[in-house]
Amino acid sequence: MKIWLYSHLVDSPGNRLFTDEATRRGHEVVEVRPDLTSWPLSWSTEERPDLIFTRSGSSSPPNALPGLISLEQAG
Repeated sequence: MKIWLYSHLVDSPGNRLFTDEATRRGHEVVEVRPDLTSWPLSWSTEERPDLIFTRSGSSSPPNALPGLISLEQAG
């Protein structure tokens, strides 16, 4: 599976554990940072992930939620 790890956390032990375990099981993990990415509502790509794993909480940047909503709307 292709998995996007959507998180603003850098060097997070939890992200590292998730990435290591998913990779060990043969999955491809790509880290997507909401503070570095801005998708329009019409966002689409041919390389969509099979799963988006989110780790964004109260300390995430202001554009994290709109970015996640854009991803959900893109399907």
